Amino acid sequence: MHRLHGLDALRGMAALVVLFMHVFGFAAGHLTVDFFFMLSGYVMTRTYEERLAGGGLSPLRFLAARYRRLWAPMAGGVTLGFIVYLARGGPLVDGTIAYGLGLMMVPAGATTPFLLNLAAWSIFYELLANAGHAAVFARMGNRALFGLLGICASMLVAATALVEFPRILAVTSLEIQLLVIPRALTSYLIGILAFRLLRDRPVLPIPLWAGLIALPAYAALVAFAPFPLWQLPFIFAIAPVMLASGLAPAGASARLWEWLGNLSFPLYALHVPTIQFSAMAGLNAQATICLCLLVAIGWMLAERRLAGHRPRTSDALTIRYSTAR
Repeated sequence: MHRLHGLDALRGMAALVVLFMHVFGFAAGHLTVDFFFMLSGYVMTRTYEERLAGGGLSPLRFLAARYRRLWAPMAGGVTLGFIVYLARGGPLVDGTIAYGLGLMMVPAGATTPFLLNLAAWSIFYELLANAGHAAVFARMGNRALFGLLGICASMLVAATALVEFPRILAVTSLEIQLLVIPRALTSYLIGILAFRLLRDRPVLPIPLWAGLIALPAYAALVAFAPFPLWQLPFIFAIAPVMLASGLAPAGASARLWEWLGNLSFPLYALHVPTIQFSAMAGLNAQATICLCLLVAIGWMLAERRLAGHRPRTSDALTIRYSTAR
């Protein structure tokens, strides 16, 4: 199955938006995670669903493959976060428990579930969505999936209107953690249905540049002119347009986009503790961004060196993030 370099470009751009959001603190950058969830649903369907539905790949083997794919950068992020936590004088027992659970990529409690690396929250929910995909969604028809999407989307809209848009912050609650589940599933299910219905062929041709500027432009709009429920148009309209734009041919920029896509997950996994280290060292915003990029590039090159020149697997486009997730 050929690689979709446009999706690589979008992954890289989205990871950069997350980095800039955490350095400069602007609104709407956290919606990048919803795009990562959607992209994960699309790519997992494209790559694995036929085997999952047909019994050629068991849910357990699929989840084991996902863990192997995601674990090393996340372990690096939580380890760096543990070092920063200890340097700040955090309680050793709490930090050690959080570190052990962080290595397993699971929450460490109700109020500070991702104490050592906040970015890990989206990976946990992506894995939950992956588990649901392997166990249930892959065997559901489109009509049933649309029904499930309607339920999840209704729960997300209700939570946003009545409580708040569910997102995991440094300090949160069990209730918010539960409300994030329909948020993650809404975007993930849209991704599944997008591949089933489009099969790499968008209804209307959308240029890649439009997808690349959509998220930064929406973040700028929200920063200057916020409006009620502003998170929802991104999930239900902007993110699907971005996904469709990534299906366009990459042309001469394919190698650049592939490089950017390969960088996106190490950058996402490692940037939060790197920012915390930069704050301890008194670095300014520009130096912090440069350090985050250098750490991610170093990790990517080290992984490539360790992996040697083995052929790429069919999982080459998985997130993290998506994206992550």
